[in-house]
Amino acid sequence: ISEMRDRGSAFVKDAPAAIVVMGDTTKTDIWVENASISATFIQLAATALDLGSCWVHVRDRQRSKNDPSRGTAEDYLRNLLGIKDEFKVLCVIAIGYEAEL
Repeated sequence: ISEMRDRGSAFVKDAPAAIVVMGDTTKTDIWVENASISATFIQLAATALDLGSCWVHVRDRQRSKNDPSRGTAEDYLRNLLGIKDEFKVLCVIAIGYEAEL
């Protein structure tokens, strides 16, 4: 997961947990809004447990800023994790103790 983007995702490698936040596009047309709310609650829950968290944006992001031929971060995760076509990925939330993130 830490290799999904060339910038902004490397720290996920050291996080003890990562949650992929996505929405089912066959269930609602406001999946982005719903997934954003879910991601926010995940981060609030982490804070309540004295954990740190960090959002890594996936939706509409290229894997490489300088090399579009590498595809999108979402396609990378889709292939890596076997995510079905009807699901779209908004972000990944890395969770751990703040010194680890």
